[in-house]
Order: sequence, then structure tokens, then C-alpha cells
Amino acid sequence: MVFADVLNDNHFLDEIRSLMADKPELAQLMEPLIARKRALFGDDERLIGTWEVTRTSDGINLRADARDPHAVPRNPE
Repeated sequence: MVFADVLNDNHFLDEIRSLMADKPELAQLMEPLIARKRALFGDDERLIGTWEVTRTSDGINLRADARDPHAVPRNPE
């Protein structure tokens, strides 16, 4: 999403859509998630870097690093 919207690089979205071509039930889930991200967080240009989900005595904890999409090396080939 971020690469597609911020860097005008649709490689990863195209690849995901290609992988789901024979699984329409997954595409029905993925497209609304893409639309939701664009509608609610369209101005947020950060990528998720490393992340970790842990269970604590208080519940579930999610920790994630934000990354600058301009600084992340890409090799779409």
C-alpha cells in the first residue's frame, strides 16, 4: 500500500492480486482492507518494520517499528 501510494510503485499490490486471482474469497477480504487503509490512514506514509505480538497479564500487546518508505531498499524484480 505505502509503496503504491507514496512511491507510485504498484509491484507488491499487483503481486498480491496475482496470487489471489484464483482465490476470490481472499480478494473479497483484501480489497476492503486496501480501501480502508487509504480512507483512514491515507496521509500516513510510514511502513511497518519489525513487529511483535505478545500476551501479557493485561492482554495482547503489539509493538511495531515505523519505517520511512523512501529509505527502505526495494528489489521488485
